[in-house]
Amino acid sequence: MWIYYEVTGFSTVASYEVAGEQLRLLNDPHCPYDVGEYSWTLKDGALQLTEIQDQCAIHLRAENLTHLSWISCQPPNTEAAITDHWIRPPGCG
Repeated sequence: MWIYYEVTGFSTVASYEVAGEQLRLLNDPHCPYDVGEYSWTLKDGALQLTEIQDQCAIHLRAENLTHLSWISCQPPNTEAAITDHWIRPPGCG
């Protein structure tokens, strides 16, 4: 996955695993040996993360990921995906 936090300009890529309501982040190039663990919920189509534990970048990744809800860069429906007529959220290139 690709993460971009517009407020601070923080961006990274990472692998992830989802098991139930728990999300694990792995293989982040900023901290390749740290695994971040979060609980997650969806509210109004936005992802909200709550840190369980994450020491990546002196705790900076967790600070960035938990302060705001995250929205998807996926088009809202098939028509938007085919025609490319949709408003992309900030950070979705």
